[in-house]
Amino acid sequence: MALIDPTAGGQIKGKWVEVLADRTTHQFAGRQEVTYDIWVIGDSYTGTETVRSYDATGNSNAGPATPAQFEGKRVKFPLSLQRLLTSRC
Repeated sequence: MALIDPTAGGQIKGKWVEVLADRTTHQFAGRQEVTYDIWVIGDSYTGTETVRSYDATGNSNAGPATPAQFEGKRVKFPLSLQRLLTSRC
């Protein structure tokens, strides 16, 4: 789920919860929670993410080192490809 705050300019806050299951027994094995805060400025974005991992009983597991920072830029397609993609919608 993501929340776009119209008063914050280009800020997006969200949380992703991944449910984990044992591949053999198909039983609940835990969850991972990824929270993120993204700032969009023009065609670029920067942000931070925090990852927390829990076992089936709710105990915290060792996870990736967080918070981590990321950045990116908007992908721009050539005009000919844009026309082709929009004509099929």
